Amino acid sequence: MKWIELGEVFPIIRNGKSIKQDGYEGYPITRIETIADRYINENRVGYANIHELDDYEEYVLQKGDILMSHINSVKHLGKTAIFDSDTIMIHGMNLLCLRGDKDKINNYYGYYCLNSDVFLNQISHITKKSVNQASFNITNLKKIKIPVPPMETQEKIVKVLDHAQALIDKRKEQIESLDQLIESIFYTMFGDPVRNEKGWEVKKLEEVLLNNVSNIKKDFKDDISYIDIGSINNNNNSIESYNNFKIKDAPSRAKRILNHGDILFSTVRPNLKNIAIFDMYTENTAIGSTGFCIIRVNESLVNNKYIFNVVKNSRFTGYLVKIAEGASYPAVKDSDIKSIKISIPPISLQNEFAQKVEVIEKQKEVLRESLELLEENYKSIMDKAFKGQLFN
Repeated sequence: MKWIELGEVFPIIRNGKSIKQDGYEGYPITRIETIADRYINENRVGYANIHELDDYEEYVLQKGDILMSHINSVKHLGKTAIFDSDTIMIHGMNLLCLRGDKDKINNYYGYYCLNSDVFLNQISHITKKSVNQASFNITNLKKIKIPVPPMETQEKIVKVLDHAQALIDKRKEQIESLDQLIESIFYTMFGDPVRNEKGWEVKKLEEVLLNNVSNIKKDFKDDISYIDIGSINNNNNSIESYNNFKIKDAPSRAKRILNHGDILFSTVRPNLKNIAIFDMYTENTAIGSTGFCIIRVNESLVNNKYIFNVVKNSRFTGYLVKIAEGASYPAVKDSDIKSIKISIPPISLQNEFAQKVEVIEKQKEVLRESLELLEENYKSIMDKAFKGQLFN
């Protein structure tokens, strides 16, 4: 298997068109967040009221184009997504577009290869770090070498990886369907929590919360486990990671002492729904970012699983989105969140809902464990494929 410089198999590698994305209609324009989840998310694009393509023809994406993040935080550098849509979409700034030579590389083989450790491990060698972000340039990117087997072998590798990915996607769909079941049960039992068509008692959110969230003291001696907005997976509203720090080395926003069962609600860009329950066990004292509104319920009045489903409801977050849109920075205050009026059903009914959720969560955990095995298998296949060990 030959190792060939990226620039040889991707003759077109370029940045996108610089366009001020301040419109609400027209042709969609890619942004950094468009590929945040390693696929082209057409709900996370920008607009500039562009209705004619005369000035943008060369920047219209073609099927098989690969978009890559080259200006981002270190952990997101090199993140890619492949364009495979009939949507007319304009390639915007701050993402690279890689267009392959079809005689040399299968588009999907290229996509898989660029997602492998074989490629990603080389990114660190061309990365330049600054205070708030990191980047690499096109010239250095073109010099990175990747394994390029004969086209027939590329197609075989794509077929195997497509199958492995399909199994992963299916398992994720099953987990998502259980999330939808929880939402369905919630609406059946309680109705819309803001419209309150069932006539439950109504209170401001702050009236059912405890007001005892405290900040860590400056003279704290032990290490901390820090949870920030990036720790949350907003696709399934769960906390996926945390970082351990000595307090003197911790970010300045690491201040809020967390209790088990706290609901963390990101006050920045509420439309993204970075909301999760802190229900994991950490090595050290758990500290949350000041970018979160910490929702700590009074358990004699409400169940935290009920409140969690209320605050991540689209009608609840939609109200906050409107507030954020009117501000110079897309964020809301804790008081904006806590002042929203919500319906408060009897605690017995809330607890019944929580019990149903617990049963479903156990089913989800079984599926998550299966998903982990499928993802490990996928990584193993990737490793063998790009070391030339899958097909001899």
